Amino acid sequence: MKLLFSLFYFSLFFFSFTFGSEREFIMDCGVSEAFVGQKVLCQFILLSEESFVEGEVIKFPEFRGFWSENISMRQGPIGLVVAPTPWGVRKQAVIGSYLISQMVDKQEGSILPMKLAVKSRSFFSSDASKLSENSEILISNSKPIRFLPLPVRNETEKKIAFLGAVGEFSIAQPDLIIEYRLEEPTNLKVSIEGKGNFSELNRLPLNLPEGCEIVSQRSFIQNFGDTSNKTFDFSLLCKTTPPLSHPLGAFLFFNPKTKHYHSVRLPTARFMPAPAIEKSSTPVFKFPPPELTWSTGESNIPSTWFWIVQITIAVFALFSFGRAELLHSRELKKISPRFQRNLIWKTALEAQQKGKPQEFIQLAANLFSSVLKQAVPFNKDHWSGYTTQKHLIRLSQSSVPPETLKRIQSLFQAYDQTFSPFSPTQLEVDSKLLENDLNKLAKN
Repeated sequence: MKLLFSLFYFSLFFFSFTFGSEREFIMDCGVSEAFVGQKVLCQFILLSEESFVEGEVIKFPEFRGFWSENISMRQGPIGLVVAPTPWGVRKQAVIGSYLISQMVDKQEGSILPMKLAVKSRSFFSSDASKLSENSEILISNSKPIRFLPLPVRNETEKKIAFLGAVGEFSIAQPDLIIEYRLEEPTNLKVSIEGKGNFSELNRLPLNLPEGCEIVSQRSFIQNFGDTSNKTFDFSLLCKTTPPLSHPLGAFLFFNPKTKHYHSVRLPTARFMPAPAIEKSSTPVFKFPPPELTWSTGESNIPSTWFWIVQITIAVFALFSFGRAELLHSRELKKISPRFQRNLIWKTALEAQQKGKPQEFIQLAANLFSSVLKQAVPFNKDHWSGYTTQKHLIRLSQSSVPPETLKRIQSLFQAYDQTFSPFSPTQLEVDSKLLENDLNKLAKN
């Protein structure tokens, strides 16, 4: 009986741990209302009775009309801890955190929810690949948060420039020493530190002395926990001598804690002339003026020997270049198909003159066979000696004149007779006509 009760309670604990209760996915910003431009930390919290889940963000939230900065994001195996929440004591895990602030020049903004895919982990395995089939898509729901417009400034506050800064800002440097040279750019750096929407603070209302202007500007920000520091680097050009001391002005910011506007005085510029640039100690050489007349000198007009040497060098260069080109053209001519064909034909004619008709016929037939291969398409699978040569002649009947075709057929017939001991070798075709036919059929 005790064993049955033990199995019952174990199974009840197992199923409640594995499948858990209904999950909730909530965006909690911690406040119900905030001023426009005020930074608010929003967290996306998963609530469940499970101790471990597998999570994957399938759609990140969108903050339209807001400045946003992602602080943290968790995916994969996620452990849930028991903690008190506005929804009771439940197991929870922070999936992502964003620091947002509504843009000052935007009347309203919208927040699109985050989508999270959650899968229950197996009770006996911590391997992410062995997940149970229990999974669902959660869409974050958020508490409504109201963004209040900034209060209207009074007449005194309107006289100070307001750039949309909301938070707490200060300047550590009361005075700024600037070394300058007229008509030369110099650096002017102003650093602002504090907590607030530095994204809105993209420029400073500098009150420059007469004759000075900003040539270029850049800025960079550094974060130190909750505090940030933004440095503005200006390139200043003064065309006239500025005063020794000149206040650079001030700007206004709104503090959400006090719900009032406050001003920050920019540092006072102390202008100091830069030390003069020392002249280079490199000695300057002064050469005497050139002589107008030469008492002992020769004429600089080229002599006759000069032109003889120049012409000789030119002729030798042309001769060397021409000889190299001539030798190169001869080598190319020797390896050309036309040259090789003429050489074989010349050998065939010499054999004919020496009374060797069979050698002449064999050389001439081989020449015509190679030329017909290039001039007429043929089947490579049926290429075998004089049989293919006759086949090529039949294929060329449409393009070869009848007289030429007849002479070629006579040549191949004589070629066939050279292999027969019973038929005398006879060729009644003029070799010059065959040479003309060969040159006409050849492509190159």
